[in-house]
Amino acid sequence: MRLKETNSACLSLWQVVIIGIAYMTPMTVFDTFGIVSNITEGRVPLAYLLALAAVLLTAISYGRMVRLHPSSGSAYTYARKVCGNKTGFIVGWSSLLDYVFLPMINSLLAGIYLQTLLPEVPVWLSILVFTSLVTFVNCCNIKTLANANFIFVGIPVILMGVFIYFVIHNLLRDYGDSHIFTTQPLFNGHNSIIPLISGAAVLCFSFLGFDAVTTLTDETKSPVSTIPKAVFYTALSGGCIFFVAAWFIQLYFPDNSQFKNPMEALPEIVLNVGGKLFQTLFLIAILL
Repeated sequence: MRLKETNSACLSLWQVVIIGIAYMTPMTVFDTFGIVSNITEGRVPLAYLLALAAVLLTAISYGRMVRLHPSSGSAYTYARKVCGNKTGFIVGWSSLLDYVFLPMINSLLAGIYLQTLLPEVPVWLSILVFTSLVTFVNCCNIKTLANANFIFVGIPVILMGVFIYFVIHNLLRDYGDSHIFTTQPLFNGHNSIIPLISGAAVLCFSFLGFDAVTTLTDETKSPVSTIPKAVFYTALSGGCIFFVAAWFIQLYFPDNSQFKNPMEALPEIVLNVGGKLFQTLFLIAILL
């Protein structure tokens, strides 16, 4: 039994971080951009900085709790140990709702992307196939899943880099340097703080899942030192990805006037920036 437990603790720091980033789905920045750009009056990157500050404080708190209670269970375990079984019970079921609703949202988003790629296939069938595939992958060995996530995270991040290249290339071609070296995505003349706070509250959705790495305590080498770092690095890495992507999207789309449907802006964003072929590749990558 002890040998089995030792073998199960196989994940390194960066494998845990990659699982956390995959859980957050970095390209969610494209999904929420149209909505938050409208709320924040075209200041999505600044709203991401506010959200990141709050999330990093939360990540530090998680790290402290891991050191005090180094066992799987995440917020449920911490609430039960500190506040008692009844509080732990409520927190546990609340966390479970997160783990139910987040895959549902991702499946619905996958249906939107697949409808763009394969309009002749019914949406319900696309969602069913996608959900079945994700379920199969998650039933695999944790080590296999951790290694696969390097691909699932790596390919979208690479394509995000290509997206940034297209943005810079197109802006230089059409407007010159003045549209690249600017702080317009942060400070565009609107000074109201309430829209920023409202937008940051929505953008906290993008960070959902960073805390899930604490559930990998029993699968991680030296969890007392590894998991606190993993929680912080996951939140910080995700925040950096979100901020950089939002910066260049906002640079190209200062407002929502170019979107036919700001609620589902991702397909329009990548189509306008890179063309139909890039849109197809990008949607396939984001499905990963």
